[in-house]
Amino acid sequence: MTGFLYPSITWNDTDGVELKTPFYWNIHPQADMLITPTYMSNRGLFMSLEPRYLTQYGQGNMVLEYMGKDNLYPEYNKSWGFNWRHSGIQNHWLYDIDFSKVSDYSYFNRFTDSRVGSREDNTLLQTGQVSYRDTNWDTTLTVRSFQPLSPNTSVYKLLPQLAATYYRPQTGYGFDFHMPAQISKFATDNDNKPDSVRLNIEPTIIVPYNLPWLSASAEGKVFTPITTNPISTV
Repeated sequence: MTGFLYPSITWNDTDGVELKTPFYWNIHPQADMLITPTYMSNRGLFMSLEPRYLTQYGQGNMVLEYMGKDNLYPEYNKSWGFNWRHSGIQNHWLYDIDFSKVSDYSYFNRFTDSRVGSREDNTLLQTGQVSYRDTNWDTTLTVRSFQPLSPNTSVYKLLPQLAATYYRPQTGYGFDFHMPAQISKFATDNDNKPDSVRLNIEPTIIVPYNLPWLSASAEGKVFTPITTNPISTV
């Protein structure tokens, strides 16, 4: 039901007295939102919105955070963070999105309780995938980027990667055959590092061997990577 949830009051040396008054809004049977104003006596008002939805194209949620004026860090006015996650299945198609962005490098140092995004190696993940799956095919198009969280961080972006796998189990000679293939473009904003394209194809034959008391298989593959401007860090 729509209404206020239990408030909370805490205190610390940095923020001072912190008062949270979360409000739950039941927008629709397939959509709702949590609205959380947070007043910090040393800093000001911090707002958090967390909408969720469910549609025929999948389900998702967002996190939106905003602080218009920060009395403790006046050089960082209008701080904000955003995250959108979505996943869905429709017929043979699968969708997956995890996109995050913040206003500046030091956002998470100032807002340590932030619920925005997935962080690793001092970066913020920005990725999207579309997949198509059939009886003998599995194909995925991926775009992956990162927002650096320090001015000295250099990252490679996957713009894009197309991966496809062909499956052929139980061929006429009792073999299982599959052939994964990828073509990937790696790009960076650092002028001192090269962009790169990598093509990889791995035709593979598997010979299964099954007994009541033993299950084993032999596998043979041809690994054929082709890379332009090889990147040692990828």
